[in-house]
Amino acid sequence: METMKKKKPSTSWLGVPESDDPLNAQTAAVRLLAQALAALLGVMHLGFMGVFHATGIGSLALASGLGALACALSLILLSRQQIGAGWTLTVGAMVAHATLCLTVLGWSSGFQYFVVLGVPLLMAGPVRPFALKAGLSTALVLGYVLLDMLSREHATTSPMLHELQEVLHYFNVASALMMALMVAAYAACLFQESTQALRRWMTVDSLTGVRHRCVFAEVAAAENVQGKGPSPNLCVVLCHVEGMRHINATQGQQAGDAVLRAVGGVMVKGVRGADTMLRWGGNEFLAILPNTDLAGAKVVAERLQRGVAALEVPAGRQRLPVRMTLAVAARRPMERLDAVVAQAEAAVHDGEQAGGQRLVYANEEAVAAVAQAALA
Repeated sequence: METMKKKKPSTSWLGVPESDDPLNAQTAAVRLLAQALAALLGVMHLGFMGVFHATGIGSLALASGLGALACALSLILLSRQQIGAGWTLTVGAMVAHATLCLTVLGWSSGFQYFVVLGVPLLMAGPVRPFALKAGLSTALVLGYVLLDMLSREHATTSPMLHELQEVLHYFNVASALMMALMVAAYAACLFQESTQALRRWMTVDSLTGVRHRCVFAEVAAAENVQGKGPSPNLCVVLCHVEGMRHINATQGQQAGDAVLRAVGGVMVKGVRGADTMLRWGGNEFLAILPNTDLAGAKVVAERLQRGVAALEVPAGRQRLPVRMTLAVAARRPMERLDAVVAQAEAAVHDGEQAGGQRLVYANEEAVAAVAQAALA
């Protein structure tokens, strides 16, 4: 008897849990990026505060301390899901601090790179509406040009400040480039995760949590190629929920949806990771079991049968039992997957005609093979 392992929710290298909703995936990734930026800039502001305090530039030390406080406030806003406000505050603090440092230390200090970095951060960030985002970015571009005109020729006569400019220049260049690289990496990963989430959203039935029938073509294309050998070793289990029309007519559509939702939960948990479970029709589910013989398919079918038989779905003051007929079909050499499914469909129909709520097999050979395996 094979055991089922409980699946853990998978996460990307960003630490974002997988989601069937692409919007949830995007929001989670953007919030994580905003938190990383706020934390990194907060640490940098604290470092700048120490440097400027040690060199006697009190105004810049105070500005750096305020920048660190702004980043801390941004982290609080982000923890409360106020992503747009937190992102804007982080970028605003970075640009304001860099602007003040440029006016005091001059262009050679390299703080202009943080001003430049503010433009793509604003445009790519979650600031809404777009007109506000475009307006802020345009103002930042114009401000950068003005800073260039006012600060480029600024020079210091103090040897200590000159040395400080040199150190800050290379530190700021490296820091700005690392931040740009981090944002680019997050953007690339965000695009990939959103694409995967969109694919899951398009291929998974929202009611039952089972994949749509459209996935069958992809699975069949792979399995038909593998099935050209002498040992196809593949089975399907077709599960037909009985009485759905009666439930919808007497208990209402919500009760029918509740039954299908409960059955879908059993279907997803009742197969292995290598198997494919599809919502085949309105009240039918299809399990495709690769590398599985009839004995193994029988184990899976009986597990699904027990799981569904144990269901009692609440419907008002009643609890509805669920009836199901299941059919097992095994692929023979050189047989296409759609032909195997057609055999299972015919077997389900025969099972319903015989009274329903049973496990049937697609042909006499299958019945004989299962009986022989039981006697062995």
